[in-house]
Amino acid sequence: MEQLKEYHHFKKELISSTDRLAKCERYLVDMLLTSELPDFKRDSSICWELKHQASCRQFAAILALKRGLTIEVCLVGLLFHDVYSAYSGKYKEHAHQSAELTKQILANIGGFSDEELDQIWSIIYHHSDKHIWTEDPFQEFGKDVDVLDCFLYEGAFDYYLGNKPLPVFQEYLRRAKKVWTELGLPVDIRFNLLDDYQPSWFQFLLTFHD
Repeated sequence: MEQLKEYHHFKKELISSTDRLAKCERYLVDMLLTSELPDFKRDSSICWELKHQASCRQFAAILALKRGLTIEVCLVGLLFHDVYSAYSGKYKEHAHQSAELTKQILANIGGFSDEELDQIWSIIYHHSDKHIWTEDPFQEFGKDVDVLDCFLYEGAFDYYLGNKPLPVFQEYLRRAKKVWTELGLPVDIRFNLLDDYQPSWFQFLLTFHD
């Protein structure tokens, strides 16, 4: 019988050279822990980035199993979905910027096929488009995991209500409710907050076509 290896606990010297996922996880944590960009220059905080990437990674493992998607691809996508924000401290266009930065990072880490890279890119590039619904399982996966994690934090409803146009926030709530139902979780009544909201045609144009 092959001897079981001790879990590496993300110690660099114990991570196998073929363990792509562990190398990605260690890379992102190192980026944050060695960052010289303080919280007061960030849109969020180093603490938030560490907590959010870790919990999204775990939720990604659960949801990927449930949906029958490639687990490692999904985990890497969620690990790096906000990597540009971790690096720069900024959230403007962070989904698109994170997708491009991830390309460079994974090229250096190596071991990913072109198909896997395309799927990871799709998860990251589109994850902020939570108000847009598609048939692409990887696009939808990134949006769903992100919304699942974010709505578990206190103040998320107030934050999105104050920072997103109402038609967009309405779709965030719809998406969150869908994921909660899929996982068999008790649905928060706040997800019904905008069920009766009907945007005017003018607001619709401003929201979706600027």
